[in-house]
Amino acid sequence: MIKERKIGKKAKILIVDDDQGVQNLLLRFFKKKGYTDIRDAATGKEAILRVQEDIPNVVLLDLRLPDMDGREVLLKIKEINKDIPVIIITGYADLDIARNILKEGACDFIVKPFDLDYLEKSVLTKTFFLE
Repeated sequence: MIKERKIGKKAKILIVDDDQGVQNLLLRFFKKKGYTDIRDAATGKEAILRVQEDIPNVVLLDLRLPDMDGREVLLKIKEINKDIPVIIITGYADLDIARNILKEGACDFIVKPFDLDYLEKSVLTKTFFLE
């Protein structure tokens, strides 16, 4: 059974971005804030495998990946578990893309460069845990 709640800094976070600089920035930021279970993936395929192996509490997903479109990754994640919160982080934004991706199951759409404190608040309020 899935129950929503704020699980705070115990959240398992999966960062999916092919930009090593973005990955490093987010890893450092969340570690500095006290999060301990942070994973990363640079491709859509790797992200899907990570989700299948160990369900994260939240996924931060870039829309442009080298092997798959982020939208495809979002849909695959939702097939694995429809309740996994997916926060889109992208440098390629427009209102139509944001509207469509939110309709397809993303829970937030954040444009790069992003405000790290806002991103953390989004993570804190959109996580879930398995009972």
